[in-house]
Amino acid sequence: MLVDVTGRELDREGMIKMPLNLDPRQGTDWKATLNAALGKLNELDGQACKLNANAGRYIRPMMLVQVERTGKDQRDNKYIHAEDVKDWLLTAGFDEAEIAIKTAEQNDLNQPENQDLLSPLNRVRVIITKQALQEGWDCPFAYVLCALAASSNLKAMTQLVGRILRQPHALKTGIAALDECHVITHHAATADVVDAIKNGLEQDGLGDLVLQISQDDSSSAKKVARKIKRRPEFEKTEIYLPKVMRADDGDLRELDYETDIVSAIDWRGFEPKDIAARIPDNAQAAESQLQRIKLADDGDELFVGEVVAANSETLAFDAAHAVRMISDIVLNPFVGMEIVGNLLKALKRRGFDDEKLGRLASLIIEELGKGLDAERTARAEKLFKDDGDVVQGTLILMSEWKAKLPDYLADG
Repeated sequence: MLVDVTGRELDREGMIKMPLNLDPRQGTDWKATLNAALGKLNELDGQACKLNANAGRYIRPMMLVQVERTGKDQRDNKYIHAEDVKDWLLTAGFDEAEIAIKTAEQNDLNQPENQDLLSPLNRVRVIITKQALQEGWDCPFAYVLCALAASSNLKAMTQLVGRILRQPHALKTGIAALDECHVITHHAATADVVDAIKNGLEQDGLGDLVLQISQDDSSSAKKVARKIKRRPEFEKTEIYLPKVMRADDGDLRELDYETDIVSAIDWRGFEPKDIAARIPDNAQAAESQLQRIKLADDGDELFVGEVVAANSETLAFDAAHAVRMISDIVLNPFVGMEIVGNLLKALKRRGFDDEKLGRLASLIIEELGKGLDAERTARAEKLFKDDGDVVQGTLILMSEWKAKLPDYLADG
């Protein structure tokens, strides 16, 4: 070994963002985790605008989003897909130019060719990937890693941490928020994530910020249909599958859940009192797991982790953002704004002031989404049962579905 550059030396030279803040989210809704990460990105963007105005130094904070699936033929409701995340971000107010997908099949970072992510003319704020950024890619404007696949691919998440460590221009800004980085994970054990990040960084030594890892990306793997033989006793049995039909002007067609049921739900007059009652008013319980990983001053251990207090910065509840977050359930934005307004009124009657509403904005939107989803299911069931145009119990021979069966069989 000719040269050994330690992490502490890199930090003293202003080359890396430290400490690293870890926020492990334990909820089951990945959209709530992504919403929390987006809130952090917007907070950093505000600090970057102040820096540019005061010191003339341009930084555009960016977020990396790690998903579970990226292949075109792998989009379903079982895994978090890159296109699902992109659709959510578009709903949240982003446009196409601000989102890039980087996979083995798709590379938006080369459209146009070889984008300069550090240019003030570039607009990319979010890069969605599975593991294609792990080797040979570096962008010091990357501040936030939203690991939606941490629980299923902890190793890839650990290696992606290296992509958000580099400090812009290798020069500290003097603004704490812009000299640190953030990892927000979805439904992963806190202790496992902390250990994985610490071990990964210690093994790398921070001497070389380009992590040497495998480029194995199975996102392009295709499913292969396989035949399943019947058991002898059912070999000659005719099998029928149920098919729900709807009568339109005397003609029968297949029932479409989104078009025929969901779009017909009338949300006018909905009172979210029960949803408001379920939202806890104790902010500390939701924030107590925030972890801070920093360089040790001395001793053998390079990194030390600690639980830190919540951010004391005053945040405001953005009602328009909340309406966009529920727009996949409540399709009419005017009705959505009425529901959000009624929810805020109910919370204020419970003692929630503006400061608490801002601090718990992510939790409030998450609980509102859960409550509306449950209500949508109940209302959809009632509409289905009361719809006189739905013909239930129609059966068709399996032979008519043979064309679709290979897709189902390939899923096992």
